[in-house]
Amino acid sequence: GASGQLLGIDAVREFNVQSSTYGAEYGKRVGGQINVVTMSGSNQFHGTLFEFLRNDIFDARNFFDKTPPPYRRSDFGGAAGGPIRKDKTFIFGNYEGIRQRLTTTNVATVPNASTRARTLPSMQPYLALYPLPSLAPTDQLPDGLTAKAYTPAANPVREDFGIVRVDHLYSEKDSLSGAYTIDDGQSLTPVADPFSGQILTLRAQVASLEETHTFSPSVINTARAGF
Repeated sequence: GASGQLLGIDAVREFNVQSSTYGAEYGKRVGGQINVVTMSGSNQFHGTLFEFLRNDIFDARNFFDKTPPPYRRSDFGGAAGGPIRKDKTFIFGNYEGIRQRLTTTNVATVPNASTRARTLPSMQPYLALYPLPSLAPTDQLPDGLTAKAYTPAANPVREDFGIVRVDHLYSEKDSLSGAYTIDDGQSLTPVADPFSGQILTLRAQVASLEETHTFSPSVINTARAGF
């Protein structure tokens, strides 16, 4: 997702990884195939809530920072499941959200003080768009025209993940399950150019339906559809 993290771990019951020589049902693409089975409800209600909070109070100073820049990151969510109809129909849901307010130190190459002083008045408004250069001798570049500038740059991230699954047992031989998953988020990543950044917007949705029929103790058929 937009945060670069894998959300919804509380919704995973089991998984397996096929690294090579997998069957035709996994398609023709190269690389690993990861199969995830989500949690389902039971005859008892169970749930969890959590929040992980991080901020700059405990952060060390970056090499380029005079003080640690502002940083707020919250990872929160919960999961719950239980019966809709005892021994027959069950529901499970999971939500996880990430909110990040991170400020990083951006290092850019800008006109130095000498260049600004010699520039024509008509160009001064354009030079004002650039961050002020560092005056430290070590930050003056060899060309004599430019220097490094250190400016705070925002790196906000928002991501929301959710899944709902319903299971129904028709009989000892037939069961039906359906699930809907959504992952929605946006992030802004600053680049070295002080005027721009990269905006990433992602919204992924998956709906799936699965029916399982037991013919005998040794023969089982699973029909699965997804969109």
